[in-house]
Amino acid sequence: MDKVAIENYIKKSKSLIVGAKIKTNIPASRQTRGHYGIKFTLQFLDNTSNKSVFRDYIIDEDSMIDNPYKLEYKTRQYKIFDIDG
Repeated sequence: MDKVAIENYIKKSKSLIVGAKIKTNIPASRQTRGHYGIKFTLQFLDNTSNKSVFRDYIIDEDSMIDNPYKLEYKTRQYKIFDIDG
């Protein structure tokens, strides 16, 4: 990843889109247990305190397209989050 490009993008943005291509095949016996998804943890510099802060951005089965337990082909899953730059 181009870290500088990402930092410049985030500084100019009011929202952030995160996603991944996901393929699953969770057995039926396990589909009712657990909370499935992917978590992106990003580090930011707080403008007021000049300290690093971490923010979590989560895409889980509540926001996934199609059946997240049986994605037979790689399917792009994404979510748009508001950020404060």
